[in-house]
Amino acid sequence: MPALGSLLARARGLGHAVLTVTGADGYPVSAPAVIGVIEGESALLDADETLLEIDNRERAACLLAHRHDERVSHIEQVALQGKITAESSGLRFHATAGQGFRAPRNTVLNNLLIGAVTRIRGRAELRRMGQALPDIERIPREPKGRGAR
Repeated sequence: MPALGSLLARARGLGHAVLTVTGADGYPVSAPAVIGVIEGESALLDADETLLEIDNRERAACLLAHRHDERVSHIEQVALQGKITAESSGLRFHATAGQGFRAPRNTVLNNLLIGAVTRIRGRAELRRMGQALPDIERIPREPKGRGAR
């Protein structure tokens, strides 16, 4: 698993980031954020401090950065969990955990992976509920291309 500092740097390179913090009422509040200077496992953020209602105390926070192409066939995302504090220079996000992923550029491979994960999760859910797996009859495909009749 990559170090949190490298995940922060990767998140900064993605361009679009959203910061979510626990508001004063205990509910999540989100705002766009720009990741600035990274120091170790923390980063200075440019986000709307008034919307986030930071009151100089540490709060739970999540920083989600992502990017995708026009067709959404290539997706990259980094999610970081941590704490947020207000400083004189802005908001400081202190990462405590994080994970990132990239979906393959190849749409066919991406669809195959999504289908496989869906089948695995569906089977696990049926087993958990105590239901039998349904019988699926596969329809043979007609050959295409040269030599097809």
